Amino acid sequence: MRKADLTVGTRIENGSTFLAALCFYLPPKMSRGLRSYFPNWERRDEHPTGLDLTIADYLKKTKQKYLIHCPNLADHRVGKSKIDSRRSSKRVSLTFEHPA
Repeated sequence: MRKADLTVGTRIENGSTFLAALCFYLPPKMSRGLRSYFPNWERRDEHPTGLDLTIADYLKKTKQKYLIHCPNLADHRVGKSKIDSRRSSKRVSLTFEHPA
């Protein structure tokens, strides 16, 4: 959903910018780190469904970067979020290509 998806493409980003946990891969050790981080996550009460925010905070805290792959491998459907109806109904990728 970022302009750089079109202009730069696949790239490394700072962990604090992690967004959209729709489709992502975690190495095994990172999975364990996140598992231990989440119960003590400071914003858990404010964002109980904020997996992407949890990952962004974890990556920032541990000073890690991540890879954004373009074109996107998955995408949201256009429509209201079942988790939070206040979210934009147009949270779609700029690069997703629907398989034929």
